[in-house]
Amino acid sequence: MKDKFVMCLSPITAVVTLAMAVAVAVNAYFCGEKVVEGFDWKVGVYVLVEIVAAVIVVLMAKEVLKTGVRFTSDKVEFTGVDENNVFEYSHIVKVQTGRDTKASLKKNFVDRYSHIIIFLDDDSVVTIELGLTTKHTLKAIDDEFKARIK
Repeated sequence: MKDKFVMCLSPITAVVTLAMAVAVAVNAYFCGEKVVEGFDWKVGVYVLVEIVAAVIVVLMAKEVLKTGVRFTSDKVEFTGVDENNVFEYSHIVKVQTGRDTKASLKKNFVDRYSHIIIFLDDDSVVTIELGLTTKHTLKAIDDEFKARIK
């Protein structure tokens, strides 16, 4: 089968990242106006702070966009998890996916996380939390697992 990457991008994370990028871009415009008006030490500090902010936004966007599930021919990798994130299909017995969809005003965001439960052939169970994802993303991940696990 062909390699596939399913991005796990939370709608909230997308909005926050986009808002930060827009804020840095607007601030860069004002910074450019200050440089054109006249350059002194205060404007220099402003330029340095703007450069640091731009680098932070680029690195954050890069990290947000590379978080997901990578399916290869023989294994699956969860890129948002630091350790125990690679599983070979030959060791996976069963996979369950789920997320809480019931309406409630008392639940926290953590209670709404999507999760994948992987049952391995050595009778161990691994639960991976994907964070806040859409139903479409969770269904795409579930469909890929069903297609690749025998």
